[in-house]
Amino acid sequence: AVLLQICNYQKQEEGSYDCSTVDPSRPFCQNGVCIEESDCTTQIPNNCSEAVYCDNDLAGSIYTAPVPSYMFDFKYDTWVYYQSPSDCFEINCSIATNLNKFFAYKPHPQLYIYCGTSGPLTFQCGDNNVYNEETNACEFGCLKAGKFEIEGVKDKYYSCLAGPNGTEQYALRTLVPLSPRALTSCAAGRRQDCEDCNTVKICSYDLTPLTQYRCQDVDPSKPYCTGAGICSDVPDTNNICQKTSDLCPMNAPGFYPNPSNCSRYLYCDSNMLGTEQNCLAANNVYNQTTEACFLKRRTADCFQVDCNNSRNKDKWFVYDPFPQLYFVCSSNGPLMFKCPRETEVFDLELKRCEFQCRKAGRFAHPTNKYMYYECAYVSTSKLEKYEQTCPQLLQFDANVQKCVPVTSSGSNSE
Repeated sequence: AVLLQICNYQKQEEGSYDCSTVDPSRPFCQNGVCIEESDCTTQIPNNCSEAVYCDNDLAGSIYTAPVPSYMFDFKYDTWVYYQSPSDCFEINCSIATNLNKFFAYKPHPQLYIYCGTSGPLTFQCGDNNVYNEETNACEFGCLKAGKFEIEGVKDKYYSCLAGPNGTEQYALRTLVPLSPRALTSCAAGRRQDCEDCNTVKICSYDLTPLTQYRCQDVDPSKPYCTGAGICSDVPDTNNICQKTSDLCPMNAPGFYPNPSNCSRYLYCDSNMLGTEQNCLAANNVYNQTTEACFLKRRTADCFQVDCNNSRNKDKWFVYDPFPQLYFVCSSNGPLMFKCPRETEVFDLELKRCEFQCRKAGRFAHPTNKYMYYECAYVSTSKLEKYEQTCPQLLQFDANVQKCVPVTSSGSNSE
């Protein structure tokens, strides 16, 4: 399956889904979006005596072995003689059992192949990665001896050692921990203190730190370390407890709700650093439209989802009071996202942002300047969306909400 991954800001996968099961017309994943055609694939023959050269525009030219019994070696980019049939690795994508499956290209597992209805499609893993058929993902593989960093991890690295026969493909892969970060001493007169905004440290009488623990691991309702190492539900006003928050949509600074608690919200800056805040007055809840708290008059005013409930794990939700926002409940809590345009809402079935009529009128199409959406009432309370195309030589102008002629410079003209 072609999987679209959902990750937190620590680059850890929180969930995934198969593009083809959501929308069969968009089976490929590119830059985290399900698309109709992938510009990172090109056909490769299922014949080891043939090879395809791909240029920068992904145009392919097929070449045949210069003499019989030769095959193409992708690792060294040359033709080599094969001594036995097992040296010739081929995948027959015309067999029904191979259809819609991924296969690692065994001679050079940095490449992997998907057997589609139109033939094989070839993909390539990144540097130092090989394709794992069991997990359907590119993973680190020891392609040569040495030490290699782990993306997003600072306290460990990969150490690759040559195998008994000296070949790289039999190298060993181990996770080697680095020295842990040393704790700072406790303040004078304290045997318990805060290491940071979320961590408590315990010290001996000579102020030497002995151990530490995160407040959230002890009591999730009190994640902040305050004062003399006391866990609290409110941050210490003397410390700036800002950190990258998965409740902050990417590259969209502003105020946002906490979807797990309707009386809490946070401010996110341009670096996705979140500062949490509470509605101070009793029985008040946060309103995303006004970015302020208001008195709750009915149960529906408080929208919140318990992401600790096992039934909600890995499940997507639209933030109903403001459907431009949506989130997924991961094992570490909710991850918030925001549709890029104010006219869009998240479609739970298609798992993508779609235009939605909120008022009557004409609105620009997000990807085609020659098209537009027209929203019209089909009853006193129901709006219907119609996708329209401008007449020839006209394009849509959102400022005047109609199709206008295109000048020679490409700009709109009345």
